[in-house]
This record gives sequence, C-alpha cells and structure tokens, in this order.
Amino acid sequence: MKKVDDVSNMKEAEVASKVAEDAPLVVEAIFEVANVVSEVAEVAPLIEVAHEVALVDKKVASEHTSKVVVLRNTSGMSGKANITPALPKRAVRLPSYFQSPFLQHFGSSSYGSTDSGMVAEIKIIKGICPLDNNIGKLPDMELCVDYYNWLDKGVLLKKNRSKFYSKEDNTIIPPIKQGDGLISEKMWFHTIEYGSNPLSNSHVDVFFYYLRKVSKHNPKCDMKFTSTNSKFQKKMVAMLSKVAQSDNIESEINAKQDIIEIIKGRGMSCNTSWCLVDFVLLPTWLPEEKHWLLATLSFDDRAIHVCNTMANDDTELIVKKALLPFCKLLPHYLLLTEFYERSDIDFTSKFYSEKSKTDCFRLVMYNDYPRATPIHSGTYMMSIAEYFVMRKRFPKESFDLDAHRSRIAFSFYSYGMSKQIYAYDSESECVDHVAGHGKALPKRTSPKKRKGGKVMTRKRKAEEVMGK
Repeated sequence: MKKVDDVSNMKEAEVASKVAEDAPLVVEAIFEVANVVSEVAEVAPLIEVAHEVALVDKKVASEHTSKVVVLRNTSGMSGKANITPALPKRAVRLPSYFQSPFLQHFGSSSYGSTDSGMVAEIKIIKGICPLDNNIGKLPDMELCVDYYNWLDKGVLLKKNRSKFYSKEDNTIIPPIKQGDGLISEKMWFHTIEYGSNPLSNSHVDVFFYYLRKVSKHNPKCDMKFTSTNSKFQKKMVAMLSKVAQSDNIESEINAKQDIIEIIKGRGMSCNTSWCLVDFVLLPTWLPEEKHWLLATLSFDDRAIHVCNTMANDDTELIVKKALLPFCKLLPHYLLLTEFYERSDIDFTSKFYSEKSKTDCFRLVMYNDYPRATPIHSGTYMMSIAEYFVMRKRFPKESFDLDAHRSRIAFSFYSYGMSKQIYAYDSESECVDHVAGHGKALPKRTSPKKRKGGKVMTRKRKAEEVMGK
C-alpha cells in the first residue's frame, strides 16, 4: 500500500513540475504576440478575456504575477493606458466570474486581508463603460454563474414578502461603485434583475450616466446627445412653482444657477453642453402613476418627443402636466447660453421663425410603444433610450424584458466588481468649460440626401428611429 502511495506522489510531483516549466513559456508567448501586433483594431470585452484567463490552471496563475488583463474599452483601440499592470507582491486573481470575488466581499478570510501591502494603486483608465453594443442580448450564462449564486443567496422564501433579504444578506461589504455613488445593498441589483420593485432614482441616474459615457467613447454611437438625471426634474418642478408666484421669470431663473450649470455642460458627471448636442434625453418620473417615461428634447424641430408606455386613458393630460416645467422654462434657460449662436441649426425654419424664443416647446407623443406596468416602466425607458442613441429601431413587437434586465444588471455588477478586483477606475469627465470657451461651436453642414433626392435631416432620422 505504501508503494502505491509513493508512485502516486511521484506522478503528482512530475505533473506539477511539468506545469511549472511550461507556464513561463505561455506567459512569454502572450507578450511576444503583444509585441508583434502594435495596434489592435478592437479590444475584447472583459468577460471574453476573463473566459480565456480562466482556462489557465489556477495554481500556475497564482505563481506568476506578470499576467496582463485587458479591460473593456469601447473606443476600440488598445494601448498602455488601457492595460492594468500586474499588482505588486500579490498573486494574480482570476476574473470574478471564475474565481469568486464573493469570498472577499462576503465574509471569507481567503481574500479579506487588510494588510497594507495588499492595497493596490488605483489605475485611471479612459473609455471604459459597462454598456456595450449587445442591446437586448442575454449575457453568457457560463459567465453569470457566480453572479446568480450571489444574487440568489439568502433570498427569503416567504410568500407575499416585502423584503427579499435579511439585513445581513442584503449588505454589500465593501460597497460596489456605480457611477458617482456606492451601492451597499444587494436589493439594488435584485430590483434590476427581477423587477421586484420599481427602479429608483439611483438606478436611473447610474444608467444615464453610463449612457452619456457611450456618447463620448463608443465609436459606433454617432448621435450627439446628453441627458439629465432625476434631480434635474425635481429642480425644474421647484422652479416652476417659484415662477408661478413671480411676475419676472428671468429674475427667478437667474437667481438659481444650478440648472443653468447643467445646461452649460457642468454640474453633472460626463455632461456635455446643450450647445453642442442635437438631443437631450429627459428621464421623467410620474409620481402619481409611479411610472417612468422617456422624453427627448430635439433642437432641430424645437420639440419634446415622448415615448409613451402608459396604459392610462388620460395619458396625454398626465404627460403634459409632468413635462410642463421643461416645456415652459427651458426656452428661457437657453437664452442664458450661447445656444442661438449655433450655426448647425436652421433658425429660419418654421419651428423657430414662427415662434418667439421664449415660447413653450411643443410636445410630440408616440403612442405605439408596448404598454408597461409601473414596476417595469423604468426598464422600458432605459431600453428605449439605448436603442434611440444607437439609431436602432425599438423591437416593439418582440421586446424581451427579461433579457434587457439581465444584461443591464449583470453588466453593472461585473463592471463594478472588476474595478474592485483589478484596482482600476474610470476617469472623471465632468466638463469644465462652457461651449465657446476652449471648444468651437459646431459648423453648419448641408443636409445629406438619400437616393431619390429625399433630404435626411436630424429630425427625420429621429422620427425613423422612434417609429413615426
């Protein structure tokens, strides 16, 4: 029996020795390929790279700290700025989808060391964003195993429950960074994934922050747009109340600078001056109906377009009431910017020439969208926004709500966890300059024509995307 054990031990030693000999050659080959290819046309998303790295033996990976991990970079170009160097004096960890980060975050001592030597320097990387071009597609389930195990762990089995986790199971330690904030509760992800509650202001603000990043870093997005957030709507509603009690709208508007700061491209992360865009996405919350709607301000035709997903009979009246602050006040705010110095908008068109500069914006309703219950309305709003900015038709007859939920929830989760594990973060992109100060206003370009001589304006493009 002893001889058998000795032979078994010898075989294991030989295998381990062989793996240790080959591992440096594999790593060396990776760097040789990187040196030959000086420029890569497209960097693979993080989840694809994670899958490849996971195929390497875990034991070998822990012994070689010189591996390089390529991160998602929507700019499509690779370079030193888009690569994280190996963490000093620590074993390389496999991606979260295969070597579970939950051990670190949820009580295991395996990765929970507080030794100062384990704290890696945070690397700032430009152009990373969790929203890719796979709108409406389910994530690879093989990569989501740990995510779903974590999300479903500790779920209370009681029927008709108002709480889905105990306080202990609901707490995320350390919190996961999303946008400008930290998410410390698992319910935040559960709400997106399963639609257990209506989306909160936090969900909406995080999504539209990342959507603004798409406009700056995704080469496949050629639409010039920005967006507001939930706080902006609250500020506009409060301002309308003040204006209603005043005889001088301009004086009230000038006294409150936080709104004008956002319009000028400041006061909000990854913002852009409205003088430089064609569209402004306005996420709109209807408090009485507990429903989210997407409204889009189009400067080409001086109108606010509303994608209606409500089933109410008096929808138009409800929407007009909710968007009155935008329709009435935004024209006054634009007068305080360089908006009317733009050369890429035809101010002689009927949309401007037949109106005064302070007249209300008109509303255009699109009522052919699927009807959503209040609890699902936020997901519909976010998905419609993604399709719109990528100039894709919204699949009104084949919309897969669950696929959209899973993609967004898993993308947010994997993005936040990867930043923790690989010690990197996105750069700060709060605009510091108003249009005209360091940036030239856009030049007017001739309208493009299709075959047959039909002029293709921004307005017509928007109508085609929205399905008009």
